Amino acid sequence: MKRTRPKTSKELKKEGFKLVNDFDYLFINENGKVYDTNKQRFLKPTSRNYIKAENKLLSVPKLVLMTFDGKPYKRGQIQYIDGNKSNLSPKNIKYIRLFAPEHKNKVNQTDLITAIRCYFEIDQKYKIRDNFHTRLFLQSILKKRLFFIRHKNLKHIDVYLTYLGKHLFEQKSITETAKQHFLSVRDCLEIVNNFTNILITEILQDLEKGYLKKNEFSKPKRNINESLQDFKEYLNSYEK
Repeated sequence: MKRTRPKTSKELKKEGFKLVNDFDYLFINENGKVYDTNKQRFLKPTSRNYIKAENKLLSVPKLVLMTFDGKPYKRGQIQYIDGNKSNLSPKNIKYIRLFAPEHKNKVNQTDLITAIRCYFEIDQKYKIRDNFHTRLFLQSILKKRLFFIRHKNLKHIDVYLTYLGKHLFEQKSITETAKQHFLSVRDCLEIVNNFTNILITEILQDLEKGYLKKNEFSKPKRNINESLQDFKEYLNSYEK
C-alpha cells in the first residue's frame, strides 16, 4: 500500500487549514477535519466527534469554535443547530447550557436528613455538609431502593452513578464527574441535585404512605471524661 506523503504547514494553510491555538501540532479546517503534524496524518474522530492527540481527548467542534470563532476551549455542551453532528461548520455549532442561567436546583437539607433517617439512626448533630457520611448514606439507600435499575432510562442517570459510584472507592468529585462526562461543573451539579431530589421525593412519599418509618436520633456517644465521671459515681455509690 502506497504511503501518503506528509503534508507541510504551507500546504495545509493553502488548503484552508489553520493552526489550532495552544496545540502547535494540530491544523483544522472549517469542516472539522484535523491534521496532526506529529503523526503526519489526518485524525479520525469518534462518533461523538472527539479526537485523541498526545493522550488528550479533544472535542473537534470546540476546536473549530476556538480556531475560527475565537471562543475559548471550555467544558460544556455543544449544540448542532441543524441537528446534524457531521456538520462541523462554525455556523452550525455553539456552546449551550443544559439548564437556564436562572435555574437553581437545590437540595432541601432538612428533607434529605429526614430521608436518611428512614434508613439510618444518625446523630442529632449530623450535618449534610459532612460529605463523606452523606455520600455513604446515599450510596446505601440507592442500592436498597434499586434506584439506578428503576431509573435506568432517565437522561443523565449515568452522571449520577459516576458521582456516587457503586462502591465507596468508586465515588468521584463533582469536578471529576463533570470532566468524565464532558460537562461543565455547574451542569453536573444540577444533574446530581436533580437526582438527589428525585430520591428524596420518593422516600418522603413512602414515609407518608406508611411504607417507611423515621428512626429516632442515635444516642450521643459519651466522651472519656464523661465515662470516667460515671465510673467515679459508680465507685462512690458502691462504697456507700
